[in-house]
Amino acid sequence: MIVSLQQPNPHHCLQAIDTYGITRLYTVPSTLKQLTTADSGYDLSTLESVYCGAAQLKRTIAAAFTERFGIQVYQGYGMTETTGLTHVEVEPGDPTTVGVLLPNTEGKIIDPLSGDGDRGELCIKGPQVMKGYHGNRNATLDVIDQDGWFHTGDLARVSGDGRIVVEGRLEDVISCRDVSVFPAEVENFLQNHPDVEDSAVIGVPDTQSGEVLKAFVVKSNGSSVSQNDIQEFVEANLDTHKHLRGGVEFLDQIPRSPTGQIIRWVLKKKA
Repeated sequence: MIVSLQQPNPHHCLQAIDTYGITRLYTVPSTLKQLTTADSGYDLSTLESVYCGAAQLKRTIAAAFTERFGIQVYQGYGMTETTGLTHVEVEPGDPTTVGVLLPNTEGKIIDPLSGDGDRGELCIKGPQVMKGYHGNRNATLDVIDQDGWFHTGDLARVSGDGRIVVEGRLEDVISCRDVSVFPAEVENFLQNHPDVEDSAVIGVPDTQSGEVLKAFVVKSNGSSVSQNDIQEFVEANLDTHKHLRGGVEFLDQIPRSPTGQIIRWVLKKKA
């Protein structure tokens, strides 16, 4: 049996698990984060695992959920153009990986963007990949090459144990002094600061460096942390090209899609 919820909030999810004896929960990072902090007077004893997708899952969110409920969180990966999943995690481990390729599916990472050559664009080939965009041959040729590989536009790398880690969109990569900086890496690091509830990083134009990093930060409740505090935290721990030379701006909320993806164009327009 599948229980589907329209516009689910934490109360609806927890109530459904209790009422129907749900064993697997499929959700998105933003809802998972809400579940972690929601008041729970519900019986979740039937719940065996949680699968998360649609946006990058931060380690802190997965760890907080597992710590509270004792339930393992897994990720999967797919796109509309692949008509469903291409990767899924099947074993407990690092919740930030999207796992391994599904049967009959091929994958490769091309055009490395870092010096060690382990990051690049994720490409997929398999029976679930679309034939093309309806009535738009040019758009189809932009993403499916002559050998049938679908170019996802997502930046990915392979972890030490052979899992795929999706780190964001290629179009979001920041070029600072000809060095590629991945926003998710800095965003995830900022989550280690006790006064940071949420964050987003974008590139802003700079005459000397091409682009420099700017962070938008949501403070933890009651925090009096300053912009300088955040900048010094990054400078003390990350490489020079990852420093927040574009500044830090505090927001009440990071603009996100319903699935939890950061809406970066809103932040770029604001910057």
